[in-house]
Amino acid sequence: GSFGCSCALAAWASRQRLLRNELTHRVKNTLMAIQSIVQLTWRRSTSPEQFIERLNGRIGALAQAHNLLSETEWQGADLRSLIVGQTDGYAGKIPSRLHLHGEAVLLPPHVATPFGMVLHELAINAAKYGALSGDKGTVDLSWQVDNEGGARILTAIWQEQNGPPVQKPPAEGFGSRLIREGLPRAAVEHEFRPEGVRCTIKVGIDPAPGETAI
Repeated sequence: GSFGCSCALAAWASRQRLLRNELTHRVKNTLMAIQSIVQLTWRRSTSPEQFIERLNGRIGALAQAHNLLSETEWQGADLRSLIVGQTDGYAGKIPSRLHLHGEAVLLPPHVATPFGMVLHELAINAAKYGALSGDKGTVDLSWQVDNEGGARILTAIWQEQNGPPVQKPPAEGFGSRLIREGLPRAAVEHEFRPEGVRCTIKVGIDPAPGETAI
């Protein structure tokens, strides 16, 4: 009767408050991320055209990760879908140049968004300077999940090969810094090896404390 109805209404109201709080938190974090991207991209750009190109790509990468998360009501993002979405503009027309090896993995929101940004930077660098800039280069991207001390750890390896001679940039740009430091609490090795750029990423993929779906 009325008691059951009141309980249902109370539960609905509580759920709505949770949704509003979560949405406010995520919008605030996203806007702060965009603000940081704009400022740092501007500082490292040499022309307005370069600034616009780089900014559009980075905000697009952020949006792609958010789209995947919204499809699951922020439960997480499928790693393979995230990879394909972030690399499609650079290897999508020639899928055979991107080799993916790994199990199905659902990345929690706090990992998926920055991981998408890192993938974008790796892909655009490969398209401009690395294995995807020529006709024969390929990228192998493999990953696995291991249990270490009761925590799930994702290890992903981006390996380029058969591209032009590898040259380490004389100075670290924002993109390289994003690859190395953009994924919180991750161990990242970004190496410029003779056979091709190699990036190894190790990061925990358990939900963050207090992380809930909306």
